[in-house]
Amino acid sequence: MGHPAGPHSAPAPTGTSAAPGLIPDLVARSPWPRWAQVAVAVAAAILAASCLLCVVCCCRRRARRRKPRDKEAVGLGSVPGTTTTHLVQPEVDDVGSGPGGAPQWGRLQLSLEYDSGSQEVPLAELPRTTLRVQVLDFRRASGHQPLGELRLPLGTLDLQHVLEVWRTLGPPGTVEAERTGELCCLLQYAPGWGRLTVVVLEARGLSLGLAEPYVKVQLLLNRRKWKTRRTSVWKGTAAPYFNEAFTFLVPLSQIQSVDLVLAVWAQGSRLWAEPVGKVALGARASGQPLQHRADILAHARRPGARWHRLRPAGEVDQALGLRPRRRLPLPGS
Repeated sequence: MGHPAGPHSAPAPTGTSAAPGLIPDLVARSPWPRWAQVAVAVAAAILAASCLLCVVCCCRRRARRRKPRDKEAVGLGSVPGTTTTHLVQPEVDDVGSGPGGAPQWGRLQLSLEYDSGSQEVPLAELPRTTLRVQVLDFRRASGHQPLGELRLPLGTLDLQHVLEVWRTLGPPGTVEAERTGELCCLLQYAPGWGRLTVVVLEARGLSLGLAEPYVKVQLLLNRRKWKTRRTSVWKGTAAPYFNEAFTFLVPLSQIQSVDLVLAVWAQGSRLWAEPVGKVALGARASGQPLQHRADILAHARRPGARWHRLRPAGEVDQALGLRPRRRLPLPGS
């Protein structure tokens, strides 16, 4: 049998299944005093409001990160060769069609300074030397697309002083073909554990005559060989897919003194393997390899993969100050 409702019980709302006076009865039966119940209710409300505020802040931060950046700064050092790559953005007013429908490729500002002590371009060869500048659409995972080209005969300029000139770009030419191929690698550095992870992913554009290509991963400490690893050998392919990871223990105090060298080797027709091309990623690197290294050091524990053009082995060894290996001549050679 049900108990009759007390005189102080509040009537239940119309259209609900709650028993009359349920909430007041629970409050009355609670062993806690009234002030404790009020404090618990206030604390629960504050906690719920804090959680809601945190969710809103996280959503706003994610929305900001998803917005594309207006400008992407890529700090590329000077490459000790005849080709240098920089990220440029032509003005919108200069791109398009000019009067009469003639296409315009934009304009480019150059700052020229000649070092008479440099042996790369002797003074006697300046009148016969032409500076070729290509504007490329920078792409991380594929080949760069040419947007414009400028050819500047150095013999027509007075290079005794620093020059800043504007020149009109011409139609884009063909990008120089990759002679030694390209190598894709992934780098990750964890400064807390002092662990450098190198993943050799794949290569492309290698010579079809290479019999057994493989990759050597080498660490140099203060211009001396420190640690060496190598991948497995692939046969009969110009685009081997390695996907092999190597881990090196490099303390944070030594990371600035370490050079990472990736070299593609092949057996070929001789009795010993020969280097096909190398990529140097270290403090003394330049161009895209230097930017790749800077990215993994600036974003700890975040892996980054990029394609790198293979350079001649002798050129990389000379830039790093390495001595070439001497081999004994074979009998009858």
